[in-house]
Amino acid sequence: LEKSDKPTIFLFYGDHLPSLLETYYETGFITTKSTTDWGTEELYKTHSIPFLVYDNFKFKESYPHDLEFGAPFLGNYLANYIGIEKSNYFEFIDTVKYRSIRDRLFVDNEGKSYGKVPENYLEETNRHRIIQYDILHGENFIADYKFNKD
Repeated sequence: LEKSDKPTIFLFYGDHLPSLLETYYETGFITTKSTTDWGTEELYKTHSIPFLVYDNFKFKESYPHDLEFGAPFLGNYLANYIGIEKSNYFEFIDTVKYRSIRDRLFVDNEGKSYGKVPENYLEETNRHRIIQYDILHGENFIADYKFNKD
């Protein structure tokens, strides 16, 4: 990539650790091999994966790469990294106050994890679900919507 004249960005990630339950259990990384019995801490540990962003044109030299968030947020992260015009959905993602949402695990922007969506985030997460439904199965109304980031 260093020798290429074509500006290139490389983003490498995984959306969760490999399924090595026996090894994780034997080393004490998890307390049970039954994923349905995992608490918030074990879900967070097994679904928080570091990622690598490399570009050969050094667009931004000091952009932080030590963040942790769910895979669905990576596209927006990359769009912010290179400073391109973003879809309305990514503009919406810039307004949310959480890093990850999935069954039995919610992580707010401060990195605090919860076993379910806290009451004060329900309106925002419900809006997110409606927008996702609209994009995937609805009329794609979000295409014409402008989000207020304040």
